[in-house]
Amino acid sequence: MMNLSKIPKLIPLIFIATLSAKGPLMSAHAQDQNTNANLQKLMDDRLPQILQDAGQIGNGGVVMQNGTIIAEAHSGLKRKDTELSIGANDVWHIGSITKSITATMIGRLADQGKLNLSDSIADLWPEEAENFDPAWRTVTMSQLLHHTSGAKANFGLKVLTNRDFENQAELDSARQEAVLSILQKAPETTPGTNFEYSNVGYTIAGQLAVQQTGKSWEQLVREEVFKPLNLTSAGFGPPQGQNPWGHAKKLMVLTQAMDPTSSNADNSAIMGPAGIVHMSLADLAKYGQAHLAIEAGTSDYISAETAKSLHTPPQQINENHPPYAAGWIWMSFSEDERLSLFHNGSNTMWYAFLVNDPKTNASFAFATNIGNIKRSEFGFGKLTHDMLGELDQQ
Repeated sequence: MMNLSKIPKLIPLIFIATLSAKGPLMSAHAQDQNTNANLQKLMDDRLPQILQDAGQIGNGGVVMQNGTIIAEAHSGLKRKDTELSIGANDVWHIGSITKSITATMIGRLADQGKLNLSDSIADLWPEEAENFDPAWRTVTMSQLLHHTSGAKANFGLKVLTNRDFENQAELDSARQEAVLSILQKAPETTPGTNFEYSNVGYTIAGQLAVQQTGKSWEQLVREEVFKPLNLTSAGFGPPQGQNPWGHAKKLMVLTQAMDPTSSNADNSAIMGPAGIVHMSLADLAKYGQAHLAIEAGTSDYISAETAKSLHTPPQQINENHPPYAAGWIWMSFSEDERLSLFHNGSNTMWYAFLVNDPKTNASFAFATNIGNIKRSEFGFGKLTHDMLGELDQQ
């Protein structure tokens, strides 16, 4: 049985009750021969309820099986205190689900012979290695992707508040400087001795890919993930245009809509490799389907050897070490307690949730432009559990 209490808290959560979104609850779904009627009814019934229970502004969900959408729905508003209803093609910020995208890009580079997952930081950045703290020099790419590198969880305020960049070159320079500053000091803990969920570690990993290719992290992700997987809605930062806005807590109580053109609408892009991608829920589910195909060995997008490296957790260090692979954690959402590839993400203004179940070859993608994150996580998890139950009976 699904045990949401065991889902790791991948971000710091502030569990403050929010004001419920006003206005009519809206729902829409695909109406064709591919729709699974039972799953569609669950989505139509439950997403509006989750919206209310979690105090969300808006939400959406897509279930894709064997490459086809079999259920989709959405409820609520794009922005608080408006009448702008969520739409089926809206784009959502997916936060730390970005980590698996960074790992996937790095896996593609490994298949191309541009790096190895076993390469050390010194191997991948030799021109700067003598300036690194000795403990960092032998840390491997795999350790960075598995959160066992010794990297601390987050950057300091200097980086976190650095959000205004005129162009890509300015961002690239700031990201490199932030990573160099980390590597010149000793790691937070001895590498290989502890699991520490780390935005810093993934930013280092992304920067090492940059050093090996001479391309920005953003360009690498476009070329190695977005384009080959045809994720046409994918991009970076808060979604622009007529898409939902994220919402932030002000004074610990008030919920404020965050203008996506404001630098305060997302975390610093310096930590992009750890969490600034956006895309539609259909594309998020499609991305999940790609990883199910990789896991099943039915895709040549990534080699079997690299797929095993990306999807297999390292040997457990201690009893507190979760089964975290490279941007994915294996979690149970089904009655028989089988494991699925899972990750969630939030920049505290959005929340996204993705489960990929190998047995049914189904991907479950959900997102909200915020409410109570803990309740959102529970609601999406329980809905996934119940839909898996339906699929298991078919």
